[in-house]
Amino acid sequence: MTDNKHESEQHRDQDNGRCFSVLVVSDQDDKRVMIEQMMEEAGLEVWTCSSSAARVMLASEGPDVALLCADSSDKSLLENSRRLRPETPMLMMGESDDVTLVMDFIRRGACDFIQMPCSRVNLVDRLRAAVAEGDQDRLRSRRLERLRGICRRLSKSKQEISTRLDEVQNDLETYRNDVSQQVDQASCSSEFRALVSQELGVEDVLRTGLEFILAKTQPTNVAAFLANSETEFSLGAYVNYDCTREQANPVLDKLASTVCQHVAFEDELVRFEDVDQFIEAIGPDAEILRGTEIVGMPCCADGECMAVMFLFRQAGTPFDDELATTLDCLRHIFGEQLATVVRVHHRMEAEWPRESAQDQDEGADWGFGEAA
Repeated sequence: MTDNKHESEQHRDQDNGRCFSVLVVSDQDDKRVMIEQMMEEAGLEVWTCSSSAARVMLASEGPDVALLCADSSDKSLLENSRRLRPETPMLMMGESDDVTLVMDFIRRGACDFIQMPCSRVNLVDRLRAAVAEGDQDRLRSRRLERLRGICRRLSKSKQEISTRLDEVQNDLETYRNDVSQQVDQASCSSEFRALVSQELGVEDVLRTGLEFILAKTQPTNVAAFLANSETEFSLGAYVNYDCTREQANPVLDKLASTVCQHVAFEDELVRFEDVDQFIEAIGPDAEILRGTEIVGMPCCADGECMAVMFLFRQAGTPFDDELATTLDCLRHIFGEQLATVVRVHHRMEAEWPRESAQDQDEGADWGFGEAA
């Protein structure tokens, strides 16, 4: 009868789950031997040691579960064991039924308290339950760590996507601004072309063109020089904003005789950034340009320079890049219309109709840009 009961209990132990290892810690040799026999009969792997050797055994053997006997005089054994192997379930075992003592063990980290005497089956079941709970805790920890890893990756991806969206948004904003500027430039060019194309006289082209340009630049001094040849230029019109014709005459003469022929061969707007050097090259009469910003505009058609304009005003209100783009578009249209005027008057060379020169011997000085 006893043998059948032993076989039944052993069969039950084997069927209840995986085989696991147990470390039994007790300072009583007879108790360690008794528990060791019970564990071996259940088919479990078991090690035993005293409380003084528990730290070494826990570190070297790495059991699935530890059974600590409450007869140990070292009350910190449980806490030290938990700190050393927090993933290993720790059970306390003793003969006391003091609830306060049991609760103290639970607070120190024990997952269960087994009161002796206890049958082998009950003891193994309690140990197995602790191992299963530990497995579940480890599984939950691994899942939690995986979830944390996924969250970190998602957070990183979110930041990358957010950064990329910001970049795309900035690119779209830049593109929208570029398109808007292009539309504005196209509209401005179309309007200017429609206006100057109606004018078939040199003075009319100059007046209409300069009125339109000054509306874009705001208060600015403008001098327009007409090309008589590749190297000879004459003043066609001068619009004074803050510099009278009398003050500007010496400078205008120097621009016509020396500077225009150099600007005429440029493919783009010319910005004279070093005004001091510009003044030094022209001479002392150019002191009126001190503290100004100067832009030269070659106006060409079919590879031939028809006119050169100079715009200058105080450096405190400089010509910005957007305005420079507008002027670059308008100068080509202006040059084309001047070339049309030449063809209308059946001029095969760049000679200007005499009527404007008769009306204004030294070029028109309309003053419609003059400050109020």
